[in-house]
Amino acid sequence: MAISAIIFTAEDSELIRSATATSLSWGCDELAPLRHRIKQFYLAAQGLRCCYCRHMIPSTHGRVWDIEHVIAQALKPEFAFEPENLAIACTDCNSAKRDQDVLARPRKTFPRNSDAYTIVHPHYDEWDDHFLFGNIVYAPKTAKAAKTIELCKLYRFYDLQGRDTLIARDRRYADLAEGALFAKTAHEAEPSTTAIHVMVQEAVKAEINAKGTNTALYIAETYPPQEPPPKEDIRAFFDHYGSYPHETK
Repeated sequence: MAISAIIFTAEDSELIRSATATSLSWGCDELAPLRHRIKQFYLAAQGLRCCYCRHMIPSTHGRVWDIEHVIAQALKPEFAFEPENLAIACTDCNSAKRDQDVLARPRKTFPRNSDAYTIVHPHYDEWDDHFLFGNIVYAPKTAKAAKTIELCKLYRFYDLQGRDTLIARDRRYADLAEGALFAKTAHEAEPSTTAIHVMVQEAVKAEINAKGTNTALYIAETYPPQEPPPKEDIRAFFDHYGSYPHETK
């Protein structure tokens, strides 16, 4: 579900006004208490899940999480303290996304609607409306999901190339995922997404039964994290990555 935004206290608001008036940088010592409150708020609001990959990390250690500016500070420093521009992201997603532009078109004022963004927005979008199989694989339902996968390198978790698995051996998955991605409407994409759903469920079930162990351990052993080669475009992405196994409940 979309996350709730922080509500700044009067003390916070005064500190923000002072920081803006004196051009204090986001990382300055004076803002350290505010940054801490922002991080703790969103860690709780998001349930220790990254706003992009939704990977749960059972830690509140500062080095595990970054305060995420959906619209990068480097592009729009005036939006740095907008509550709905803030979230918590894992360091991998934040590092991958960096200062890439996520706006559908240039804006002078902070945009408060989903259509203004090219990626799945933590505050304005429901994550499950855009992604398929968030607990097993990453696959896009929408163009926004595909863009999020691209910018945040969500394909980084698992590389199935050359692995002896039913999904890896079945080229249909990549073809169906590409069909869903490049469909012009949700209705046009529905046959592909439905087929993906059935195929992946059956493949994972078959592999787990063959392995004879629990789901979480099987996925962890079969799909160890590794950094894949960089991709040049979305079509090449699907040529190289047939599916995106994720965590299991």
